[in-house]
Amino acid sequence: MAEAKENDEASKEGSKDDAPDESKSGTNPTPTIEHVWNSPKSASLYHIFGMDVFSRNDIISLDEDIILFIAGSSVVKFDLQTKTRTYLRSASGSNVGCITTDSDKGRLFLGEKDTPSSSSPRVMVFDLSTSDAIATMRGGAEKGYACIDVNPDGTKLCTVSASPDYSLTVWNWVEGQIILRTKAFGQDVYRVGFSPFVDGSITTCGSGHIRFWRMAETFTGLKLQGDIGKFGKVDLSDVEAFAELPDGNVVSGSDTGHLLLWEGGFVRCRF
Repeated sequence: MAEAKENDEASKEGSKDDAPDESKSGTNPTPTIEHVWNSPKSASLYHIFGMDVFSRNDIISLDEDIILFIAGSSVVKFDLQTKTRTYLRSASGSNVGCITTDSDKGRLFLGEKDTPSSSSPRVMVFDLSTSDAIATMRGGAEKGYACIDVNPDGTKLCTVSASPDYSLTVWNWVEGQIILRTKAFGQDVYRVGFSPFVDGSITTCGSGHIRFWRMAETFTGLKLQGDIGKFGKVDLSDVEAFAELPDGNVVSGSDTGHLLLWEGGFVRCRF
């Protein structure tokens, strides 16, 4: 009985030492997600059920056997043949907002969303052969990232943030530096993409708009210049997706189900 009492006293003392100091606030402080995620006492991840079905770009096919998809704060690398899973987790434990891969599908790029107010959303780069994070960047969003893309040679990254800032940011991800940043639009942007044919050309689309950007040298240095697409006689529409043609023209979707062919910022035809 005496030994049990001593053990009980020691347990109580250990609990006091481990507990947060409540003397200043009088309440138990809520730990940040990052603190809980990195705690050595946290439970290890065993399995994630389901996937994020609300993101527009939430699944990528790497090859015939392997897919990537968003599930909460992780990207799941799933082998369709062996049924094995590898989890690529965001640095802070925040949800993943968007993903893309480079042209040879050797690297995964992700943008966080729903981050705590005390933490700036991150853009992370993973080596898919090792599942290791090889780069982490901040500064392109206030609350989270809505869409992301990488240029054809894999050296530049572009992101668009979600509400409230809607910022278009071009990164040199190898150096971890922002090259250019500007306001993309005043409403939701659904997709951003580098041109596969014209270096420095970018297209964004979303709620009631499509916009054509170019990285241009000016008297004051390198700038992002964007032209809003003019629908003309065609009804104004949300634009969910687009594809650039080899001649530089762009084909986009529309609310009515028609395809729109854009040339020089105007709708050339609808079909």
